[in-house]
Amino acid sequence: MMGKFRKKQDEPNLPKEWHRTTAFDAYMAWFTNDPEKRYSEESQEHLEHKGWWVHLPVVNALDGIADSQVQALQIIKNGMLNWKLERGRDRAPVQLSSQELKALWERFRSAKLDPPRDGVVYSLFEVYGDFALKAEIDFTSFSREFSTTFGSANNPIRSLEQKHCRLLDNLSEEEVILGEGYPRLEGNRLTVGEWTEEFDPSLEVWGSAYSEAMWETEDEGYWLIATYKNNQEEVEEQP
Repeated sequence: MMGKFRKKQDEPNLPKEWHRTTAFDAYMAWFTNDPEKRYSEESQEHLEHKGWWVHLPVVNALDGIADSQVQALQIIKNGMLNWKLERGRDRAPVQLSSQELKALWERFRSAKLDPPRDGVVYSLFEVYGDFALKAEIDFTSFSREFSTTFGSANNPIRSLEQKHCRLLDNLSEEEVILGEGYPRLEGNRLTVGEWTEEFDPSLEVWGSAYSEAMWETEDEGYWLIATYKNNQEEVEEQP
């Protein structure tokens, strides 16, 4: 089952630090289309957009990370069937009986997206008058942070060579872009757009594969980060 969600970068010959970790985000929260009924102070902007579904901040919101779909489904199931509705000011806005909660769980279990859409595996939006309950399970894949040296084969910069990136001055208080484009690492010389520089192979580098890398010299700090232009290709890699 998990193999269906494995990203293309997870090849056995890649450095182990580059392998992605698979996770499923189980999420459930209340929304309202009448901002005047929200349980906390809201800005005038929200009040002027009556009819929008906006998040209703109550204690009963649920957000959990699981290693598998089965575990994520169990989180949602427990949240729905054991949701305590009596919490005074922070109670859920709609009272549901145990039978209604069981029926809600069955509808969610049948709301699987096949294939998943933009990482969403299950999605349900139930309307109760001025309120709505949203429940979702999202698939995410990410690389864990690690540190290495500039000259090592597992340097996270190497994982970014096919990603559109932006190189920033990491010590500047303002955003200073040193270079932008597809990075190229030849030996210990890094080129990003028109910018190029050679570094000591023993220099420490830390970051996460396919996402970002950071390193510092005695005088400079650098942050290489994948840009929004990669968003579409990430979506296309998902099932």
